[in-house]
Amino acid sequence: MARIIALTIVVTSLVGAARASAQGESGPELERPAPRAIPDYDGRGAPPEDPAEPWMWIPRIATGPHYLVSEYLVRAPLGWLLTELEASGAIVALERYLQQDFVVLPVAYLDLGMRPSVRVFATWRHALHDANQLDLSAGVGGTDTLDARLVDTVTVGDVSVSGRLRAIRRDDYIYGGIGPGVDNTIANRARFSESLLETEARLDWRFWRRSRLRLTAGYDSRSFGDGGELGDPALTARQQQLEGGVLPEGFEEGYSAFRSRLELVVDTRPASRPLAGGVRVGLYAAPGFDVDHPSRRRWMAWGGHLMLATDALGAERVLALEGDTHLVEDLDSDGVPFTELVDPGRDGVLPAYLPGQLRGRSAAALTVRYRWPIWVFLDGSLFFSMGSVFDARFDGFVVDDLRYSFGLGV
Repeated sequence: MARIIALTIVVTSLVGAARASAQGESGPELERPAPRAIPDYDGRGAPPEDPAEPWMWIPRIATGPHYLVSEYLVRAPLGWLLTELEASGAIVALERYLQQDFVVLPVAYLDLGMRPSVRVFATWRHALHDANQLDLSAGVGGTDTLDARLVDTVTVGDVSVSGRLRAIRRDDYIYGGIGPGVDNTIANRARFSESLLETEARLDWRFWRRSRLRLTAGYDSRSFGDGGELGDPALTARQQQLEGGVLPEGFEEGYSAFRSRLELVVDTRPASRPLAGGVRVGLYAAPGFDVDHPSRRRWMAWGGHLMLATDALGAERVLALEGDTHLVEDLDSDGVPFTELVDPGRDGVLPAYLPGQLRGRSAAALTVRYRWPIWVFLDGSLFFSMGSVFDARFDGFVVDDLRYSFGLGV
């Protein structure tokens, strides 16, 4: 330590002597010149004043709340937490663990109406073969909720083939009525339970950027009953009060169905950039029938999606315009089971509505969405949607009856 202090003193003395010698040779130290104007190297002059700049305080104030939320309630706390985890080596250790062939992750969270839930995820890469992967998840939550899923996927290049098995039991599904004119406010909302056993085979071909061709075929069995969670009445009690006791199609006896789906998506956005501008066009057709009554209960679901997105600022701040149309055709006279109808909340067409809150034979929606990066793997989303459900082939479409919604999320 004494040697380091002595060396520091010697170096400081030498630097001071050198400065004194330079000043003695060149006279007193010159004053720092005043800052000069920025040179006009390209000859184009100063940029013109933006005529919108005096009015920019309006959108800044209007977007101030969502900026404060995303900046100080989301990004800043997460940034601090991730920085501390990275400094402690926890992120590196987690990354190494996730890169192993066999991974198990327990997760606890609040869901199903802010009730505690516990789930376990397990992944086995290269299971019995280099191209094979097994994924298993199981969870419990709420008062009567069970969920188990098993997926086996074989991937070769851009093509993947998977088999899926899923079993779910939940008692808090929402029923808000069927059709465009129904009063589906919270006061008229009901709950029902559903037990589902489903098997499915899927073929995926990702042929260009985010574009894909998907073919699925599967069988499922469903049974229903009354729910009564979160203070809402049971479905049969609601129907007795509002619909004269008429239960929705398929509720009383349940049903088993075989279904298939063909979906084509052409997306110009690069797969390596989560936030990017481009065009996305999607079309699908999904026929199905009741296995117990194949000649009397058949249906066809079909529809499309169009998205135009731009990253005008070039900083992964994407403004998108999205349009969706979905229809379900009744191919026989026995009707379509109510869980096979178009559900804008479940399908993400009207994201501000809960699954089951709206149901109908057709639906259309237009959404303006703005997305921006907040942190690693975390984006903010601000949207405004207009649309609704209708009867068969948009029967009952009235502009004044469209539903408007907006939201902010991450």
